[in-house]
Amino acid sequence: AINDANNISFSWALTHREPSRTAYRDANPAIEIRPEKLSDFELGYKFSASKFYLNANVFYMDYRDQLVLTGKINNVGSAIMENVDDSYRAGIELMTYWDIHKVFAWSANASLSTNKIKDYTAYVDDWDTWPTQREENFGQTDISFSPSVTANNNFIIRPFKGFELNLITNYVGKQYIDNTSNDNRSIDAYLLNNIRLNYGIETNFIEKIDFIVTLNNIFNESYAANAWVYRYYYD
Repeated sequence: AINDANNISFSWALTHREPSRTAYRDANPAIEIRPEKLSDFELGYKFSASKFYLNANVFYMDYRDQLVLTGKINNVGSAIMENVDDSYRAGIELMTYWDIHKVFAWSANASLSTNKIKDYTAYVDDWDTWPTQREENFGQTDISFSPSVTANNNFIIRPFKGFELNLITNYVGKQYIDNTSNDNRSIDAYLLNNIRLNYGIETNFIEKIDFIVTLNNIFNESYAANAWVYRYYYD
């Protein structure tokens, strides 16, 4: 604690995670499935005043043997997860809240990151020489389903006691469907706007009861949040 308003923190965490039963069950007998290891380094700063706060957090997550889908299949054709030797996630997280007026407040958060496998090899089915697969080495690539930008903005309106209107905007950046960093196998970024209405009443027998109505995607945006891809060679 620098003073009442400013705080700096640093943390280092080490964790191991056993593979799931599915990863063990589906693996080829010749492939050793190893536990994932993660060292997480984080440096944070927080400023806090009576009606405003700002929090910034820089992180570096160093993985060993992270389990990912490589495209390799087992002897019955099921996609299997394998360890990649070296991968990481690094970036900054930002969060703020400002109580501007008794009827209006604003909050926002964002995460900016880079998520990489340092040396990635994919395996693609070759139907002309089945059951062999082609090996493709891509070097450093992006980790699948890991957008480099996510953000949230919330305008909070409180016209009278107990009632709150939230105008919420969510942004999710481009994501790759597999680990090859190929734009043809990616999900476009999308932005959604939602409304949440909350009315709370206090009673003698229960401290507070909240009634909540949520309207999602109010501008009817068409978007994809998930996807699947299968690559193969034929003729």
